[in-house]
Amino acid sequence: MLSVQDRLDNATNKMLGIAPGRSMTEEQRDRKFRLTQKLEERLQQYEEKVLGGSRKANPKEFQEILDRAALDTVSVDEDWGVDPVEPIMVTDLTPGRVEKAYLSVGSETVYGKRIPEPVYENIVEELKQKDSGGLAPTERQIVEYWMRLGRPRSMGEVDAAMERLTSEEQRRQISGTAGSQTAPASVDDPAIFGVRATDPRRPPGGMPSSGGNR
Repeated sequence: MLSVQDRLDNATNKMLGIAPGRSMTEEQRDRKFRLTQKLEERLQQYEEKVLGGSRKANPKEFQEILDRAALDTVSVDEDWGVDPVEPIMVTDLTPGRVEKAYLSVGSETVYGKRIPEPVYENIVEELKQKDSGGLAPTERQIVEYWMRLGRPRSMGEVDAAMERLTSEEQRRQISGTAGSQTAPASVDDPAIFGVRATDPRRPPGGMPSSGGNR
């Protein structure tokens, strides 16, 4: 069975495009070290907030955290050539690069600085509560939910939008689902949150940020 360190090594090498067993440059070692720290912080948050500090994440849970991070991708607007697609955690390693990161939602291109930080963090917590596994939401889930709320720019606008959505969902339940056994919507429900970036060949899924989930 792979140890925690083995899993971290494999995940960071893959995310950074480092061939196993090859010698690394000083820059690659620095990027690998900082990416490892980010993943360890994500694991610690999961163990403290989701597991309540009662135990360590088991191998399956830890692998899910690593897989979610690797598939949480954005495109980066380059001045020439094809825009690369990479995990948002990798984008965030280079100062100034997140400002060039974007995702495609339908026919719309959305750059990362569109969501104000307080609004972003509120949406992160809202989506965490909707995810039965307690995993941090992907950037695509966050931005699609922000768009569904009407692109709020302040917490007052968020509260009004949340109230509107709650009323709409209650009306749908009363009018069309009486007596049914419909399960509560989750962040994986495409009818609620749209297409997720679960395939690296798909259009990227992210909104960059700093701190928290970003």
